[in-house]
Amino acid sequence: MARAPENFAETVKEVRQQLGLNQGELAHELGVGFSTINRWENSKTVPFKLARTQFKAFCVHIVFTRLRVSHSFFFVPSYEK
Repeated sequence: MARAPENFAETVKEVRQQLGLNQGELAHELGVGFSTINRWENSKTVPFKLARTQFKAFCVHIVFTRLRVSHSFFFVPSYEK
């Protein structure tokens, strides 16, 4: 049986809350059902490694998206030769 990190439930909930999403919205973003997020957050089920990897990829994507938006003035392309 797959073992999730002991703090996975707290991590999912914290990420969701930081993004201002409800469980249904996070589920939609990850392509899973609302009940899946609910079970993860309440430690009712242990997500498989693939699901944990997808969640991690989602988090990385969000971080880079927010950094790019909030620091876009640092990355102004120059089209002059």
